[in-house]
Amino acid sequence: MKTKILLVAILGMFFSIAVQAAEQKIAIVDPRLVLSKLPQAEAVSTKLKNEFSERQEKLKLLSEEITALQTKGQRDAPTMSESEVTNLQRQLESKISSFKLDEKSFKEDFTRRQKEELRKLQTKVFEAINAVSKQEGYDLVLAREAVFYAIDGADISNKVLQYISNSK
Repeated sequence: MKTKILLVAILGMFFSIAVQAAEQKIAIVDPRLVLSKLPQAEAVSTKLKNEFSERQEKLKLLSEEITALQTKGQRDAPTMSESEVTNLQRQLESKISSFKLDEKSFKEDFTRRQKEELRKLQTKVFEAINAVSKQEGYDLVLAREAVFYAIDGADISNKVLQYISNSK
């Protein structure tokens, strides 16, 4: 008798869990897709290009100077004195060293700024996901990459994009 009561209690518990799960409203969202389709992402890209264009141009000019010195060395070396060749090699080594240092600094600064701007956009996307989830009454929202299968209607990525577009 006790086992029957225990069995009925366990079955009742599983049944109530299944009913609760069926009542939950669950959605998925693809944050990467949302980020890639944001108009602000293109604006950030343009902003970074403008911010770093001067430094990039300086690197390009320095690279052209290095190429010109290398060409001059190859072309004129047979007619140059030993001291002129040594002086040209030193100039070339100095410019190459300067180029490498400037290039490394440029890449580090660009990457840092790119990450800063990406963090701002990600924050905006996550705030929009939260807002849409609350508006639509979702109990649980999962990232697309964490889900193996979901029906098309469960994806709220477009709603999130629309929310961000409307909240400008």
